[in-house]
Amino acid sequence: MSEPAESTCATAHRVRIPFNCRSSLPVTIEGVTAFEFPETGSPDAADSVAAEGLWDALYLARAGKSQRSAAELEDAIFRLYLPMARAVAQRVGGDDAAERTRAEQAAELGLAHAVLSWEQRSGGGFRRFARGKMLRHLLLR
Repeated sequence: MSEPAESTCATAHRVRIPFNCRSSLPVTIEGVTAFEFPETGSPDAADSVAAEGLWDALYLARAGKSQRSAAELEDAIFRLYLPMARAVAQRVGGDDAAERTRAEQAAELGLAHAVLSWEQRSGGGFRRFARGKMLRHLLLR
């Protein structure tokens, strides 16, 4: 009897997430996927099916039902929503480069707090929640 061909389960599937950012940020979760972030696409792509997969994996990791590190998944989610934080900071902006840099840092800090405090299994509603956290940090800077 001959050996069967290589199992398709062992092959990583690629999911392309259209997003506005300059670099590819590979993330692998639960035997699934390597995510790619092309430079063009919809700014709402963070609400995609792939993002839901990250949120679900994070929920399971926090509950201790996964081999994945919660910190690794939190970092992946933070990077996924980072263009949104930068866009919020850019709208608030400032008159000089130092003010714009402080605004971007405040928005990123708000995003980090939002990711760490989000306890839902789904990412539905996270963009609004995160935007509120970012704006709060922008007002306090």
